[in-house]
Formats: sequence, C-alpha cells, structure tokens
Amino acid sequence: MPYKGWKEFGAKIRTLVKVLRKTKLISNPERFSMKYIDILPSGDEPTIAGLDVVITLGDQNINVHPLHLRTEVVEEGFLNIVQIISPANAQLLGGEIITGVLVDNDTIYNHMSGDFWENFSKQLDLVHKVNKKMFFNLLTEAAITNLEPEY
Repeated sequence: MPYKGWKEFGAKIRTLVKVLRKTKLISNPERFSMKYIDILPSGDEPTIAGLDVVITLGDQNINVHPLHLRTEVVEEGFLNIVQIISPANAQLLGGEIITGVLVDNDTIYNHMSGDFWENFSKQLDLVHKVNKKMFFNLLTEAAITNLEPEY
C-alpha cells in the first residue's frame, strides 16, 4: 500500500523478470501467476453482502455465517483459484486491524508453446486483465463504490 497502479507495478514486474532471465537460473519456465488479495471491510459480523455471491445450504442462505469458500474458474483460458473467507482480519502497516471479507484470486498462466521469455510481457498484461475482471465481477456496485477506485 498504496497501490500506484498497473503501469508502475507492471513495469517493476517486467524489470524483475528481465533480471531473472539474465541469470539463466531458469531456462524454460512453465507457468506464472498473479495473485490479488483484498479485505472488504464489513464490521464485526460475518457477511458477504458486498459480493455478488449467493450460497445456500438447502433452504438456508449462509451469506451471514462464517464462510471459507475455494473454487476454480476458467476465464479466457486462464485458471483462477478464488477464495472467499468471512470473517477475516488484517493488520495494516500502521498497526490498524480491519475485519471484513477476504477475497483472494490467483490467476494462473500455463505456458504451452513458443518462447516463454518473448511472450511474457503480453501474457502478463492478459493475466492482469483477467485477474482484475475476476475480482471486480465478484463485487456488488455498492462494494465497488466503497473501495473508491481511481480510473
């Protein structure tokens, strides 16, 4: 924190990958992933009301009960491992503890053909696009507004 935006963060990833490639420690990478984790503040009671998710057990809606959900979703050819945990706690750098819903999305690129190193930059942008889409598709409009995104 604070997140400076994809342009700056993506440039740092590309720089790191160039350094890694020059070391020749990894000759033929097979995969990489981008993981996005956030906690949506929700107060003391467990709830996933800020998510566009409805989960029932029989006739009982469990959106206001403690929850740990893990699922795998393929989106645009990329595997996304999505986890939702409610309630969850996080301690910020200043020491403040927040309670809310943890949303964790890991978007995985599996290298199939061609030169991994030459294709990396393009694939990184695609992974970022899918990761961002998966995260924001989970949120309600109210939750997005509460996050105060800057476009």
